[in-house]
Amino acid sequence: MEQLRAWRGRIGAELDAAVAFWERHSHDPEHGGFFSCLSRDGSVYDDTKFVWLQGRQIWVYSRLYRSVPRFRRPELLEAARKAGEFLQRQVRPGPGSSPRRLRPEPGGAPRARPAQLLQRSVLRAGAG
Repeated sequence: MEQLRAWRGRIGAELDAAVAFWERHSHDPEHGGFFSCLSRDGSVYDDTKFVWLQGRQIWVYSRLYRSVPRFRRPELLEAARKAGEFLQRQVRPGPGSSPRRLRPEPGGAPRARPAQLLQRSVLRAGAG
């Protein structure tokens, strides 16, 4: 039973660290949504915003807010709400299309980019 408690503590600490990392580094206050491509130090190495990550981060933040008392913080719920609004504004696939990524235009507004089979983030993760 002691080992189970130790693992629960370790998992809780890892969750706290992961959420703190994403809160600190992934939010895009200028254009909205979440940055997807972050280095280990939290720096953004590609400003592409993958739609699946937007949805996943919204879901995780909302789920943590509802289910885990230490994450019932208004700023977490507000980040999820703002990212949901970002998705509603930016992701409007036309007939026969399905945008999977968003990139900022020179003026700041995101635009959809066609999906590629191999993502740079996967290649970089494998190389590092």
